[in-house]
Amino acid sequence: MKKSVLILLFVVNSVFGERLGCQDIFFNDCHYPYAMDSVHREKIEPCHETCKIYADIGYCDLYLYEENKVEDENCKIYSDEDISVFKRGCNLIGMPIRDDQDNCLSYSDECSPIDEVCTNCIACASEPCGGFINTECTYSGHDLESFATTSLEECIHTCFTRYQKAQFMTYTREEQICTCLESGSRKCQNKVVLENTDLELCNQI
Repeated sequence: MKKSVLILLFVVNSVFGERLGCQDIFFNDCHYPYAMDSVHREKIEPCHETCKIYADIGYCDLYLYEENKVEDENCKIYSDEDISVFKRGCNLIGMPIRDDQDNCLSYSDECSPIDEVCTNCIACASEPCGGFINTECTYSGHDLESFATTSLEECIHTCFTRYQKAQFMTYTREEQICTCLESGSRKCQNKVVLENTDLELCNQI
């Protein structure tokens, strides 16, 4: 009986798409602040610990870990930086159109439902992993369409109403270009993390 239930869950997920949520929001073309210190770390966990050591003396609010550099200084420590300001400094936003519970998502601490798309909205910045984001990601799926639009919300609404297959979208603030995507399949170069983030909980992507 248990085996049958597991098979059914797998089939349902395969038919109706990925399990998408706040953890899938990413940012590209970001303005990175001046690093207070840069060191080499083999994994993100030692970089996290380095930030905590600096935080004890008031010099780490968030850090960047660059996964694909194994020789250079890939752990960057930032002091007196606000992650919400950092997000606003990124040109491209990538995010699910809805999560796996049919909720709309917002990368900030404010969120409103979008007509015809959802009746509930989750403010991801207020969630437990709101201080853990991926940056400089390369999409590896199929683009459905790109078009000009004036807002992130309009991008989400148009992708949802125009394409049944669309699960993900990207929006560029400067160019105001929306791209509807079939999935959130991607490879990301960086993780930007607030010092007080639960790394074990959030580093699952």
